[in-house]
Amino acid sequence: MNTYILMETALRMLTNAYLLSLVLLIATSYIGLSVIETIEEGDTNPFNTKWFN
Repeated sequence: MNTYILMETALRMLTNAYLLSLVLLIATSYIGLSVIETIEEGDTNPFNTKWFN
């Protein structure tokens, strides 16, 4: 019984981890930019009803 990982398997694991981290980084930056854009628009009164003006 061997407990080592084959080179091909290790390379595949590293490739999958790299691609997953890249996708998460792009998604996080997209969400962050959307939040910043929303903040910069300056909607200081989100409640536009007669009770909260």
